[in-house]
Amino acid sequence: MKKLLIFLSLAVVLASCAGTPKKNQTNEALNKAISECRQYKGAKVVELGAAMADFIKGIIGLAGSEDEETKEALDVMKDITGFTVLAYADCSDEDKKVINAKLDPILDNAEVLMEAVDDGKKVQIFGTCNEKNPEIVHDVIIYVKSECALVCMFGSISMDSLDKIVK
Repeated sequence: MKKLLIFLSLAVVLASCAGTPKKNQTNEALNKAISECRQYKGAKVVELGAAMADFIKGIIGLAGSEDEETKEALDVMKDITGFTVLAYADCSDEDKKVINAKLDPILDNAEVLMEAVDDGKKVQIFGTCNEKNPEIVHDVIIYVKSECALVCMFGSISMDSLDKIVK
């Protein structure tokens, strides 16, 4: 359960990384690329809108209402309005290359918040800081190319919450 919460929390951070015009361009291009990736055998796309995000937050809250880590995760997720997950590890090597070729140029234009290496795997977190309030990050995107995984969290998250997730 804790691993799931950590994963969802990280996803929230990445999804809140988009800004103003750059954010919209990145989000539109990324959404288009993700939509195109549905055609590849083995690619899985999960999209959760605001209602489903609220439902998940409710379930997590009920499941671990006494657990301090769960409370922190819910606090981080409070302003997240949706999720999109693309997993393509089950695709052929050729399809993985094509998908990476679609995602890489889009993410090259996104603002990198953080890069880390975990067990030899590079994890990139993208997002855009709010121009009026630099303590807020919008639309966080988490990309682990070696694991063929992309998680987008739509909404906003505070830098303090993001710091808690990283730690």
